[in-house]
Amino acid sequence: MMLKFKLNKLFFVVLSFSVFLIQAQDSSSESADTIEEVITTARRTEESVIDVPITISAFTGSDLEEKGITNMENLASIVSNINFQKSANNQSVANVSVRGMGSSRGAIQWDNKIAIYVDDAYMIRPQGSLFDLFDVNNLQVLKGPQGTLFGKNTSSGAILVNNNLPIIGEYDSSVKVSMGQRNLNSVSAMVNIPLASNAALRVVGISKKQDGYINNLDRLGDDGGIIDNETFRAMLSVDITEKLN
Repeated sequence: MMLKFKLNKLFFVVLSFSVFLIQAQDSSSESADTIEEVITTARRTEESVIDVPITISAFTGSDLEEKGITNMENLASIVSNINFQKSANNQSVANVSVRGMGSSRGAIQWDNKIAIYVDDAYMIRPQGSLFDLFDVNNLQVLKGPQGTLFGKNTSSGAILVNNNLPIIGEYDSSVKVSMGQRNLNSVSAMVNIPLASNAALRVVGISKKQDGYINNLDRLGDDGGIIDNETFRAMLSVDITEKLN
C-alpha cells in the first residue's frame, strides 16, 4: 500500500512538472511571436534593424512612451555611451557626445559632431537640440562615423527622429498631461484631420513649463534650470498619384 502511495505521488509530481514545462514553452512561444519588428532608415531605406550591419539603438514611439522618454535629454537613460551636457545659459542647448566623442561647445558658430535629423531635416546648430518628444514614430541612434549617408558633421554618430505622418481618411486625436515637482506643467496634443479623400493634416502642439532648481539671488537673471518650451508642428500629406505622396 505504501509503495502504491509513493508511485501515485511520483506520478503526480511528474505530471505537474510536465504541465509546467508545456505552459512555459507556450508562454515563450507567445513572447517570441509578439516581438515587435523595429524598422530603421539608417541606410536611407526602410529595413529591419537586425539587417543593419552597424551599431544602432532603435525605438518605436510606443517604446519611448513605455520608458518615459519625453525629451531628447532622456535618451541617456536608455542608450549606452551617449551623453547630453546641458548648456548653463540655455536649457534647450546641449553638447552631445557618443562614445566620448562629440561637440565640446554649444555656441552658435560651432558645428555639431553628432548630426540630429528630424523628419530628414538636419538641425544645423545645437540650439534647440533638447526638444520634447511626442507623437513620434521612431527614434534611432547610429553610433560611429556616418558621413557617407548623413553628411560631414557625423564623425561620432547621428540621431534620427521620425514623427508620425498624417493618416489620410481618418480622424484621430490624443492629449497627454503631465504634472510634477518644481511646478512642472506639460500639455501635449495631437489632431489628425482628413481634408479630402487624398489629403490629411496632422498638427502637434507641446507646452512645457517648470521652475528652476537654482535660485538667482541677485535677481538680474532667471533662476537656473527653468524650462519654458513651446513646440508646434504641422504636416500635410497629399496623395498625388497611387505611387506619389
